[in-house]
Formats: sequence, C-alpha cells, structure tokens
Amino acid sequence: MVDLGGEARKQHVYAESVRAAITDLLRCATGGGTPVADARSGRTAVAVAEAATRSAETGRTLPVPAGPTGA
Repeated sequence: MVDLGGEARKQHVYAESVRAAITDLLRCATGGGTPVADARSGRTAVAVAEAATRSAETGRTLPVPAGPTGA
C-alpha cells in the first residue's frame, strides 16, 4: 500500500497532482508535444478510482474493468 501522508497531506498531494497536469497541458499547448496523461490513462484512472470506492464500500476485492483498446 502506498502512504501519501494520510488525511493531513491529502489536499497537498491533490494540489500537486493538479499542478503537474496543468503544467503538462500548458507545455503541450505552447510548445507542442504529447501530454503525459492521455485519454486512455484518464479512463484507466477513473476505472481504478471507481473500483476502489466500490471495494471500500463492500469490503470486497473487485476487478478493474478492461477499457477499450483505442485512445
């Protein structure tokens, strides 16, 4: 399990992840290039978060559904 510092650090960790995403988006918009996180990785992140939420609610281990193969 990954420990990001508990509840006290949650807001900081979230803010840093948003900052990194915005910085990457601006880099791509101003200089071209491909974002580090694309649509496929976004879908995967949402699927993992939804499965984790359902798992926490039910107390069961749940599979993460496979997404489409195209981005």
